[in-house]
Amino acid sequence: MSKPLKRVRPIQEAKAMILEYIRTRLGNDPKKDAITGWYPIEDLADYFIYVKEKCRVLNIPLSGFKYFHAAHPGNKQAGSLKLDGYQTLIILPTTPVVSTDPNHIGHRAFIPESSSFEKPDFFNLTGGARALTATAGDGDGQALDKSQICPPFNCD
Repeated sequence: MSKPLKRVRPIQEAKAMILEYIRTRLGNDPKKDAITGWYPIEDLADYFIYVKEKCRVLNIPLSGFKYFHAAHPGNKQAGSLKLDGYQTLIILPTTPVVSTDPNHIGHRAFIPESSSFEKPDFFNLTGGARALTATAGDGDGQALDKSQICPPFNCD
């Protein structure tokens, strides 16, 4: 028998949240940018298994995965589709960390490939909202990116 699902929402609440995203982020124009994406189950399963094994070998606790909202830089193509500026999600594993408040445990993203035994190489973004720059793992790691980008309002 399977375990009860955690963190699920009623479908009507989920739909209201999606519509709120379109209203507040896209000015009620769902064709302004991609609002959906799709991952093959094999890609997710393979990445999760890979990260779990890497964490086991490095003795780094795996607490979950962090999703970063991102956009493709200019000159990016997927077949005939220009991806310039299209949204995507980047997925990286997280490990628990104690913040300045010892009663609060956070979860920080890290790069498994550039981590060493019991020492995660944390993924950091600096420079503010206008100029975010990765400062860890430059070219040394792998983050899961969406396998199929969905053009605006066209990924049913």
